[in-house]
Amino acid sequence: MTKQVLKSHRWLIWFFICFVLGGFIILTSEVREALAGEKEWIGTIDQQLLAFVVGHRTPALNGVAIDFTALGSAAGLSTLILFFCAFFFLDKKWPLILHMLLAVAGAGGLTAALKSYFERSRPDISLRLVDVQGFSYPSGHSLASAAIYFTCAILVARHFRELPARLTIWVFFLALIAIIGLTRIYLGVHFFSDVLAGIMMGMAWASLVEIGMGHLGERFRWNTRI
Repeated sequence: MTKQVLKSHRWLIWFFICFVLGGFIILTSEVREALAGEKEWIGTIDQQLLAFVVGHRTPALNGVAIDFTALGSAAGLSTLILFFCAFFFLDKKWPLILHMLLAVAGAGGLTAALKSYFERSRPDISLRLVDVQGFSYPSGHSLASAAIYFTCAILVARHFRELPARLTIWVFFLALIAIIGLTRIYLGVHFFSDVLAGIMMGMAWASLVEIGMGHLGERFRWNTRI
């Protein structure tokens, strides 16, 4: 990759980060106003979407939602991370291990910090299909899934030069992130705004890690390809 292409690539990532963080700030402002009792569009969407999914639950969909939401759980993500890190370890790709661990650590730190700061209550317990604890905003499942699966997409897509292959990888991982987020709403443990905020922050963090690792790769001449 030439320096000119690399520079253009980074500007696109920075634009994406600014766009996503801007969306998070606007969304958070609307959520806080809605929580203060003001009639905001996001509060209406949160309530109507949650009511819609609750009203269309079926035993079959309940099982599917529980299975898919497990892909964003601590156990599910830990299994994926261990697999990737073991693969990188055997191939002696230390920078890629660092890349993944930074994505994981940041996702965990952001989730804890943001939940403690906003302290938003989850949907009413009578609407939940699974037992969960803690605050609601942003969705930790969505944030962690977005950060880690987005990072996986970045690392795996580098291995392919053909555009169709790269697009397939991106579509797969982005769809997985979206599905996991939707299951949190379906299960009644999060509002739409919780999920959207988590996805935006997770993607922003993964993108920041990508930029940081790119700079380190140039400085230390690391091989950042799988």
